[in-house]
Amino acid sequence: AGFEPSQPVCLKAAGDAATGWGFAVHHCPDRETFVAARSWFAERRESVPAVLVEQWIEVRCCWCVGLAISEVNTLCFGAAEPLFSSPAKQSGSVIDPARCLPPEGGMLAVKVGETARELGFRGVAGLDIALAMDGRLVVFDPNFRIASSTAQILFHENAAKRAGLSVSQSFQTTPTGPFADTVRKLHGPIEQDWFIPTRFFNGEEHPLSNGRHIITGFVLGNDRNSASIASENLQSLLLDRKAI
Repeated sequence: AGFEPSQPVCLKAAGDAATGWGFAVHHCPDRETFVAARSWFAERRESVPAVLVEQWIEVRCCWCVGLAISEVNTLCFGAAEPLFSSPAKQSGSVIDPARCLPPEGGMLAVKVGETARELGFRGVAGLDIALAMDGRLVVFDPNFRIASSTAQILFHENAAKRAGLSVSQSFQTTPTGPFADTVRKLHGPIEQDWFIPTRFFNGEEHPLSNGRHIITGFVLGNDRNSASIASENLQSLLLDRKAI
């Protein structure tokens, strides 16, 4: 409670629970936001056992890197660039060959993975690597589990080649109504190769879902703008809104 930062920081809930997509993460560029974040965590002290303080670093770009860590080595199988609705609040991810993870970033990720392997971890992991404004590569937020972008990273290359579209953007929505109607609406985008589904959840079959389904995957486009438009159009199709 007595900690006072001397520079911009990020406060993050520590403990066993995941803080994916920026949940329980607060960007504190000044004292006012820091005091508000500290109060937020204090009000939830029963469910947040500790708070992690991270230095805030301005970056040019960052990537979520996928790692497969086996008994014998660490494989870096690609990376996706996270998208943010606001600082520290992730809203999705994009894979754009115009802004790929640099080779030295992949080497750094493998080095971290090898350290984890030596400590006994086996499985799929994801970690963020940022290119700071001063040119440094900075590793942060290691997740020793499947990440939100893992499926997109694994399927992107073949999906892009099949569709003839180079950029992919993650997609998730929660439509309502008959699940059969949702599946029917998705048939065209899937057959046309510009939507790759990775998860369907039928809300009709779960008593706590309030009838909401979950559709997750990624859309493809010629560039970032067309991928973003494809995402908006798919949202409109599933939520019965006017398309762009």
